[in-house]
Amino acid sequence: MLVNKNLIIKVVGIILLLILVFFTISTIFSQHDIIEDDDTKPDLVAQFTIYDLYDRGLDSTFKKLKEDGYSIVIVQVFPDNEQGVFWDSKIAPVNEDLLKNAVTSAHSNGLKIWAWAKTLDTLWLYDDNDEWKVKALESDGYTYETGWYKRISPCVDEHILYLKKLFREIVTDYEIDGILLQDDLYLGGNEDFSETCREKYLSDFGEELSKDVLMKDNYNVFSTWRTGYITNVISEIGNEIKSVRPEIKLAVNIYPSCVTNMQECLNDNSQNVSEIVKYADYIVLMAYHKLDGKSVNWISEITTGAIAIAGKEKVIIKLQTVDWSTGNKLDNDEMKHAIDTSTSSGAEIVAFFPS
Repeated sequence: MLVNKNLIIKVVGIILLLILVFFTISTIFSQHDIIEDDDTKPDLVAQFTIYDLYDRGLDSTFKKLKEDGYSIVIVQVFPDNEQGVFWDSKIAPVNEDLLKNAVTSAHSNGLKIWAWAKTLDTLWLYDDNDEWKVKALESDGYTYETGWYKRISPCVDEHILYLKKLFREIVTDYEIDGILLQDDLYLGGNEDFSETCREKYLSDFGEELSKDVLMKDNYNVFSTWRTGYITNVISEIGNEIKSVRPEIKLAVNIYPSCVTNMQECLNDNSQNVSEIVKYADYIVLMAYHKLDGKSVNWISEITTGAIAIAGKEKVIIKLQTVDWSTGNKLDNDEMKHAIDTSTSSGAEIVAFFPS
C-alpha cells in the first residue's frame, strides 16, 4: 500500500511538457490526413503549451487548425515548475500575459479556446505553507516529496477559497470558452497525511490518521474519504465559474484506470468519475497507450469505460501523438489505428497531445 504504482507514469507524463517545444507544427496537423471525412469523423481538439503555440505563430496555427476541422484549442495558462500565471492576474504572480492574444486569435479564426490550468500545484503558495502541503507516509516516516507536482492539500479550505477567486478572475477578465483542470488534481496511494487532512480526519472519525489506515481493512474507507476532497475542488471551481458565466465549460483530466477499475483509481488517484461528472461538463481521458505500456486496442477499453459512466456527450478521448520514450512522432498508421479505435468504440470528441 505504501507504493503508488502510477507515480512513475505521472512523473514521466509531466516531464514530457519540458520537451514539447522541440516538436514541429506537423505533429498535430498530420491528423487531418488520416481521419476520413465522413459521418463518423469526431470533433477535434488540439492542446498546446503556450510557448510552443507562440513559437509556431498564433494566427497561422489557428487558421490551419480551423481548416483541418478542429473546433477547440486548449492552451496552457500555468507555467511548468515556475511561479506565476500566463494572464494579467491581480491575485497571482504574473509570468506574462500570453492568454489575451491567444483568445483574440482563436476567436478570430473561428475556434473555441479553453484554458488549461493547475489547481493544487500553486507554487507561489506552496513554499510558504508547510502545513498546507500534501504529505505522504513512507516506510521510514512522512515526506513532502510526492513526485513532480508540488501540491497543496485539497483539505485546505483557505486554498479552495483562493482557487475560486483565481478562476473567477480568469473567466471574468478573459472571454475563454472553457477550462481544463490539469492532472495535478489527484492524491496518490500513500497521501494525504498533511496536517490539515489529519485534523479533518480526526474530526470526521474521532481517531488519529495514522499508518493503520493503509492496512487492507481500513484503506478503502480512507481512500474514499480523501477522494471526496478532490471532488470538492472540482465542484467549488465549477460552481464559481458558472456563477459568473453559466455557459462556460469545465473539463477535468482523468487517469485511465478511473474508468476501468474504480477502487484501484480511488486508491491510486482519488478520482471518483461518477461524482466528477456531476460537476464537470467533460471528462478528458488521458488515453496515452504508449506511456501506459499498452497496445492501441487498450484505447477501446478506456473509451467504452468512460462512456458507460458519463455518456458520449461528456467524454473526450485524448491521444498521444509522440512516443515520449524516444521523442519520435507516432507514425500515421498507428495514429489512424488509435483514432479509429476510439471512434469505433463510441468517442465523439478526440483530442491530441502534444499539439
